[in-house]
Amino acid sequence: MPLARCLVAIVAVCLPLLVPASADAGCNLIPGTAKTFDSAQGATNRPHAAPGERVELAVRSCDTTALGLTSDAADHVVTVVFTPPRGPRHAVVLTAAAVGPR
Repeated sequence: MPLARCLVAIVAVCLPLLVPASADAGCNLIPGTAKTFDSAQGATNRPHAAPGERVELAVRSCDTTALGLTSDAADHVVTVVFTPPRGPRHAVVLTAAAVGPR
């Protein structure tokens, strides 16, 4: 019996030595998730955007009445609303005619 107790004591002392003391983390190892923000028809990849940031628009599978997005800019009208911290909101309506040819 003393041999069994001795082995248990050795295992109890040595087992914590086998477990690593620390673990390093890397946030770039976790893949990002695709976020969508729903609207009346379609979805966008962000609810807010700063100047120079892209906003992606998509038609969802549940938008059965939506005709979809075409490659012709004349088929679409975009409204951009700026809400400052203080004061009234400003809205700008963008159309292909307002932007002009590229």
